[in-house]
Amino acid sequence: MGYTHYWSKEGEINPADYKAALKDCVKIIKSKLDILAGPEATGKPKVSMGISFNGKDDEGHETFSLPPSPDQLKKFEFCKTARKPYDVVVTACLARMAEVKGFGVSSDGNASEWSDGLALASSVLGRKIPNPIKEETEEAEAKITKAELKKELQSLGIKVEGNYVRKKDLEKIVKAEYQGWTNYETWNVNLWISGDESMYKAAKREQPFTEDSAEEFVLEMLPIGTPDFSNRGWAKGLYKS
Repeated sequence: MGYTHYWSKEGEINPADYKAALKDCVKIIKSKLDILAGPEATGKPKVSMGISFNGKDDEGHETFSLPPSPDQLKKFEFCKTARKPYDVVVTACLARMAEVKGFGVSSDGNASEWSDGLALASSVLGRKIPNPIKEETEEAEAKITKAELKKELQSLGIKVEGNYVRKKDLEKIVKAEYQGWTNYETWNVNLWISGDESMYKAAKREQPFTEDSAEEFVLEMLPIGTPDFSNRGWAKGLYKS
């Protein structure tokens, strides 16, 4: 999915607090007009009736926008910046918004990667803005090395040749067990989502899933299915019975 920042409505948000934070975001945006453009990477950023901006021309990527009212916030939103220059303004705005109770923020970046955005927000607003991103500890410890993955696959009777596994060997083992999933399709979707950092973090934020919410989530993350198959049966891949 690429380097992405996420925000979500995690509870009731006080409209006055939200609007005050949004007003501060406008100040931050106006301080960096030299690197910012409108939603389509041209023109000027929109700072009335909410905010909406992108990087300029080739330095643009996905549009970052926030509505004028917390009632208009979606449950889950994200912006992929690809670490382009306007990312500093996105992180600065999100850091300020994260001070609002009920406005949740997370990121593919670690805490240190938000330092420039925090410095910008703190400088413009004249006070220290806290970092909403916590250093990963448990998740980092849970990551598996290539050597460990190879050993795990071999323990399942799957032959590993270099960086490749024969598809027929993998399917033969997995179709017999599915590692606790209801079928091969659900297992396969979980495999792809778990293997992508952005989708994995998004899935953790959305849990617990129902069958309907899982289908909606997977359709959003994998609109054309996994690379392994295109049958729409994969759409309920996160629902574990």
